[in-house]
Amino acid sequence: MDNCEINRRKKRGFTLTELLIATSISSVLISGITSSYMFIFKSSLGMSQYIEMNTQSQIGLERFGRDMRMAVDIWSASATNLSLEVQSESGTRTVTYTLDEATKSLVRVEGTWELTVIENIESLKISYFNLLGNETINPIEIKKIKIEALMKKTVFDVENTTDLVSAKFMLRNRKVST
Repeated sequence: MDNCEINRRKKRGFTLTELLIATSISSVLISGITSSYMFIFKSSLGMSQYIEMNTQSQIGLERFGRDMRMAVDIWSASATNLSLEVQSESGTRTVTYTLDEATKSLVRVEGTWELTVIENIESLKISYFNLLGNETINPIEIKKIKIEALMKKTVFDVENTTDLVSAKFMLRNRKVST
């Protein structure tokens, strides 16, 4: 080979076929990496949403249970609303739990103070039981209360749902007759 041919080979670029093959392989690799990244991102987002809903429901149920155990009387009771009188160090106070349909939240109201206890509620049912464990809606007979809810949260097309079912909360300070 002479010097002229060697110089020509050194200056020679890629052929069109080589460029198309390299571009195709790169596209496949990039789409695979991108789809893996999106899968990991959606899985992480879903898990964080589930953890957030689970934590919120535990904190909300603890607050709800504390009020139920300190209740001395019930003013009104329905499947989505509960108003009761709660014993405290400074006397009694009225506490109301209501499902806010607009914000899909369980809201606790005490006087002028309002607190969102649980958010992202799709459905809520508060059940009431008498001293014998039979369901009742009569405020005079209520001794135990159970709350059930379906929570749903959607962020970036990632939808998570969780069922919230409490134990039956005993109204320890409330006297009832069977």
